Amino acid sequence: MVTKRVWDSTLGSWYVVLPPLRYLFLTKWHQQSLFFATQALTVFHWARVSDRVGRKPVILVGLLGLTLSMYCFGLSRTFAGLVVSRCLSGALNGNIGVIKSMMGELTDASNVARAFAYQPIPWSFGASIGPMIGGALAHPVERFPDLFGGNKFLERYPYFLPCAIPATFSVFAWIIVFFFLKETNPTGFSSRAFFSKLFGCYPQQ
Repeated sequence: MVTKRVWDSTLGSWYVVLPPLRYLFLTKWHQQSLFFATQALTVFHWARVSDRVGRKPVILVGLLGLTLSMYCFGLSRTFAGLVVSRCLSGALNGNIGVIKSMMGELTDASNVARAFAYQPIPWSFGASIGPMIGGALAHPVERFPDLFGGNKFLERYPYFLPCAIPATFSVFAWIIVFFFLKETNPTGFSSRAFFSKLFGCYPQQ
């Protein structure tokens, strides 16, 4: 059973018919926990990879994974699609340790405390504004008929727009990191060096 939206002609507005509480709880529990579960399974692996290839490539992979998973989430029409999207996001974003390592390498005793004090601010801002974006832009064809009326794509994928906005923001973040973020663990990364280090075979000098 899925959530249904029903038009009330008396009130002139939509209202939501929720599924049974047990199903709603399990659905929300799975969606919330899958990200953190897959992130926990991969966080140590991404840390090891960052020691071998550098911090910056791992952060770029994380941003790319976040972008793809958000687009996939908006295009999902089944619960299985939501599960795959959340797992993809968690598996490719086990880099919280990498980010903290990079912050420690970029700072010194004079500013490390201030740098780590700033770290929760973007997370808190995103956690606050994200639900507002999702609530305001979901079902845009119905909410904003003057702008999106008749848009067949958004009718078929009513949650794509609120997912596409943070995903596109991640694309800009990827570009900024790629061009402007300084690598704090230079390893001379290249595809040849990566596979050599990964399999433990170092080319002869």
